[in-house]
Amino acid sequence: MAVHGGGERGTERRGSTDRDLANSRFTNADDGMSDEIVSVEEAEAMDSSAADADIDAEAAVRIVDGIGSFGAIEFSSLTPMDVFTTEFTSLQAAYDYYNKYGRIKGFSVRRSKVGRRTKQAAEGEIIWQIFVCSREGERDGKHMQREDRKMDPRPITRCGCEDRIKVHVDDASGRWFVEQFYDNHNHPMLDARFRGLSRSHRAVKESDLHQINSMRKSGLRKPTIFHAFANQSGGFETVGFEIKDIYNAIEKQRRAGATDAEVALKFLGTLRATDNGMFWKYSLDVDKRLENLFWYDGTSRYDYIVFGAVLGFNATYGRNKYKFHLVIFSGVDHHMRTVVFGCAILSNESEGSYVWLLRSFLEAMKEKQPKSVITDGDLAMKSAVSTVFPGAHHRLCSWHLLRNATGRVGRPCFLRKFRLCLMGDLEVDEFEIIWMDSMADHGLEDHPWIVDMYAKKHSWSNAHIRGNFFAGLKTRSRCEALNMQLQKFIHNGYNLMEFVEHFQHYLEFMRRRELVVDYKSAYGEPVVKTKLEAIELFAATVYTREVFELFREVLMLASNVRVVSTKRTSTCVLFEIAMYCKQRSWAMSWAEEDDEFSCSCQRMESFGLPYVHMVGVLVYLNMTAIPRSLILERWMKRAKQPRAPNEGVRVGEIPDAAYMSMHAAMLDDCRELVSFSCQFFEDYVNVKTRLAKERQSLREKHR
Repeated sequence: MAVHGGGERGTERRGSTDRDLANSRFTNADDGMSDEIVSVEEAEAMDSSAADADIDAEAAVRIVDGIGSFGAIEFSSLTPMDVFTTEFTSLQAAYDYYNKYGRIKGFSVRRSKVGRRTKQAAEGEIIWQIFVCSREGERDGKHMQREDRKMDPRPITRCGCEDRIKVHVDDASGRWFVEQFYDNHNHPMLDARFRGLSRSHRAVKESDLHQINSMRKSGLRKPTIFHAFANQSGGFETVGFEIKDIYNAIEKQRRAGATDAEVALKFLGTLRATDNGMFWKYSLDVDKRLENLFWYDGTSRYDYIVFGAVLGFNATYGRNKYKFHLVIFSGVDHHMRTVVFGCAILSNESEGSYVWLLRSFLEAMKEKQPKSVITDGDLAMKSAVSTVFPGAHHRLCSWHLLRNATGRVGRPCFLRKFRLCLMGDLEVDEFEIIWMDSMADHGLEDHPWIVDMYAKKHSWSNAHIRGNFFAGLKTRSRCEALNMQLQKFIHNGYNLMEFVEHFQHYLEFMRRRELVVDYKSAYGEPVVKTKLEAIELFAATVYTREVFELFREVLMLASNVRVVSTKRTSTCVLFEIAMYCKQRSWAMSWAEEDDEFSCSCQRMESFGLPYVHMVGVLVYLNMTAIPRSLILERWMKRAKQPRAPNEGVRVGEIPDAAYMSMHAAMLDDCRELVSFSCQFFEDYVNVKTRLAKERQSLREKHR
């Protein structure tokens, strides 16, 4: 056995050590070993057993202040003299030194016994510690003989190896010196290809954890994060940890904090610091556990003020750790894109939960009720909507009705007729004829589901709903598409905090895309396609690009409109309108003084755009602009004007633009700094030391 003690130098320092030992207690570090009290006599015996090597007291001392100092050390050729002439600025530096030595030699290390002061002025302060080979000691036999074991015991790795190093603090200098060094193993060393897999050589550093958290906020999964680290470090073998360590670090981070619900609510509170429009509300069950949670930010509330006339929502089996039901309130904006008004997580889909949710939503939106609501046929939802939104017209999702018709009836010929009645642009009398003929042809007059659907026709038939504003929404397909997009940001198994955080990131992603389409609507003018150039160009300046394209389709049909007759009264001008080769006619009025139009087809009231009948009359009257009464503000380019300063973040602007530009500039500088400083070791040490000082200074400044 090769044993190395302190020699003359060690004996000199051991004198002061003995005085400290008389006032010290010695315990194990938190490394899985049993807590053991070591007496002063045993400690002295351990010291004396290591004093059989003669080391020159005048040898030059190497001072190591951390991993950054290792580049100049040849660990593969270290001698006992080199070890004993090394001093460390901290206990962690000493551990890192021995761990690096073990990696090069082919063994793993762990912390063992420690000695602490018992003096009243510095009670508990560590004054020495022993680091050992991870195969030191023996496994306790009681762990091998447990009768309640459900899994096979792990392979035995401890074999009584005696390799270790003991470091002691020097009270005068504050540095740590090597007091003992046993360089003796009773087991073979690891092959070089396995050394990065041993426990002490795998560690997720604090900087790595910050990067992992940043990647997870971007929606990256843990295997993808591990692969990114491998690309960044030049290969999987040089990452410094395994994918399992990422899982463990994240779980340890979770356990260190408060409960999941408390952390999620605290996160919502931090958002209010930059968005005073942030709102959340929650309810607890009888056991004081979180039952329901609803929240929205300032931009969502402003979107509801502008576009909240039509509200759609549905419940999805939640993509979260607790399998809660996810409810997203959504609508359609001036670009015909889905916009989110709020989000909720419910523990169940009872009527009481939906009533609580809708009342919370109404409270948050300052009692502003929607004009129309679209959901599926869920009875609890329907009952809650009628209770909380009594003045809103409730429409059933067309897609769900088609699916139900397929399951309940399943006759292809009937399904074609049913689809026409459901989504076709029919008049009420046309609907009745098609419906009755279809029932008679297939003998479905007494079918229970058919009878029930006919009784509910004002909740799903285009012909009977016409006149109620739905902004073109007929199905919950936008909600379904929203849930599909969420899968890119929210993964199964997310806890509540992660879910809320990533949902907010998804909203940021959506709003960035809204900014892009705002730009496309504002930049450039569309090419004129009709002969009605003046009115087409006017519409292009007023409507967003998407709404303008819908209006232009109507404008191209204006030539099919015939004004059959006109009649002037004391209050308005009446027009009888017919379409080319159509027997039906519609009545239209124009209040010339107020410049207001109305048509018996009621399509303007349903969608908010002038229908072909009105456009035909505008052409007949030689108008070159769309009257203000026919322009719904929600479809205009300026629908979302910047809010007042007391309403939170300004719509359409990038929040913290100055911070983002500074962040990008600093990243560019840091990349170049890293590239240059890593070419030579001296530059690396210099830059890293200066960065550490600046980082610590800023941490203290910002707490």
